[in-house]
Amino acid sequence: RDDDDGGENKHILRPQARIGAKQRQMEQELKTLKDRLRYHFSSPFRKFSLHRKRPAKFVVQITKLIIVTIQLVFFAQSSFGNSRFYTDNLSVMRHVFVKHFDEGVNSTVKLYTVDDVKNQIIHVADRYFEVNTSLLGSYDFNYDGYSSPIPPLKVSLISFKEGTVYAFNNSYVFDPEEVTVSHTIHNSSELYLNATLDEWFVSTSFDRINFLKIHFDLKSVYLLSFRRPDCIKFEITITIDNSLHDGVATVALTYVPYHSECNGAKTTTTPESQLVGSLVLFGVVLALCGISSALVIRSLVKTVALARYAARFFRKYCRRRLRFGEKVDLLNWWFVISLVADVFTVVGTITRFLINDKLSSSYIVCSMFLSIGTGLTWIGLLQYLGYFQKYNVLLVTLKAAMPTILRFLVCVGVLYIAFLLGGWAVLGPYNPKFRNLAITSDCLFSLLNGDDMFNTYIYTDDSNMVAYVFCQIYIYIFVILFIYVVLNMVIGLISEMYAAVRMMGKKQWKSIYLGKLYQLLEDDEDTSDDDDFIDWHRNLQRTRWNSVGSSFNSSSFSDLAPDREDV
Repeated sequence: RDDDDGGENKHILRPQARIGAKQRQMEQELKTLKDRLRYHFSSPFRKFSLHRKRPAKFVVQITKLIIVTIQLVFFAQSSFGNSRFYTDNLSVMRHVFVKHFDEGVNSTVKLYTVDDVKNQIIHVADRYFEVNTSLLGSYDFNYDGYSSPIPPLKVSLISFKEGTVYAFNNSYVFDPEEVTVSHTIHNSSELYLNATLDEWFVSTSFDRINFLKIHFDLKSVYLLSFRRPDCIKFEITITIDNSLHDGVATVALTYVPYHSECNGAKTTTTPESQLVGSLVLFGVVLALCGISSALVIRSLVKTVALARYAARFFRKYCRRRLRFGEKVDLLNWWFVISLVADVFTVVGTITRFLINDKLSSSYIVCSMFLSIGTGLTWIGLLQYLGYFQKYNVLLVTLKAAMPTILRFLVCVGVLYIAFLLGGWAVLGPYNPKFRNLAITSDCLFSLLNGDDMFNTYIYTDDSNMVAYVFCQIYIYIFVILFIYVVLNMVIGLISEMYAAVRMMGKKQWKSIYLGKLYQLLEDDEDTSDDDDFIDWHRNLQRTRWNSVGSSFNSSSFSDLAPDREDV
């Protein structure tokens, strides 16, 4: 009988042993999850103090920050000189080839008579055929493909196929199909030019002409003391625009620069130290960006592994699946910014190397990539300032206020678009500040900041009284609504959140911003209120884990063990 009881007791206790093993397994995995979350949310300084792990990413980011900033400064100095060269050349060509050109706000040259058009063409011819002797800069003709002493000017007349107007009896002959007729000018003789132009405008009436374009090429050499000279070809186009047929033709000069291979020999060579320094800087930047990207990618891989482990834990013991957004909350977006900065910096550095070797002339592209990469690197420095509660008030304030501000700006954007379209459609013909949508948006944004209000009022043409009155009412309503209401409400929202953040204690920050998931770490004996292992501004993004924490409210981990029937 005792043997029977003993056997029966063993049979009864066997499920209890299984339940205990399951409970211990769950507690062990919970402890592992806590440790991994604690390590994931720890700052580099805490990792170093507790685990003696060197902050490799921090050291690399600081070093990269210094090096890429030096690179950007050096390139910017070179880019400024290059940009000024092109800007000054454009100014020279406009003053030389456009008659009566005057730089200023109203720099557009206008022609009103046929004689004005002829005089403009004669002026271009006179200046072109003496360009290599009369100008201060180093300019000459583009002889490529020409056997004549001086390449001729190319003139294109773009006109309607038929376009004759008989205004005395309100009749016309009109065919809107456009045709292009090409001509050339071989010298600047006054007799030759007058005869040629009279022939053109007899065969092609000015009523039909939409555009008259003059094309020619010039070559120049950009000499600098600190680098190899640049040989440049300018493709220049002077356009006389009569497309509106309103009695006024405008003159505009545009040019496209192209770098070409230089054939000259330098009397001095580039200092060897300068060449070596450029190559060393190029190699150091690429190496630092490569190391930084490798460290960031390694951290992202660990983050993915942690998200999968957490998802498996909740699916196994909490009987729920983590949503994609809850997994993304574990992502450190500062790592993404650092990775994007590395990509931009590498592309900009390679482009700079090609520019130095005269294999590319994309200064603006290189400037954009280097400036964006360097800017993002500096922004990434906020990650380490955010580990200190006294320094991350700005980040916490912006993140706390951003959802409310974005919802508020959606409504404001609808009002802004309404004013944008209304102002452009009505005031465009009567006010130069509303000529197109881009200029109108610039004007409204300036008004929003209180700039140039009086000029916006007085620039409206008062020949149309309806438009003038509409402009007055329009600007009054816009200023009252957007400056006195919208702008002050945005400032008030940010100020209110800033005051709330300043008054919060650390425990309040935990309860408001960290969510229920922090309860996994809160009760550990090695965690205290003085520990700064949580990156507060990172955890601000983790409020969506509240739904995860609800699993802990509904049942404690001691209740997660399987029932006897399940066993």
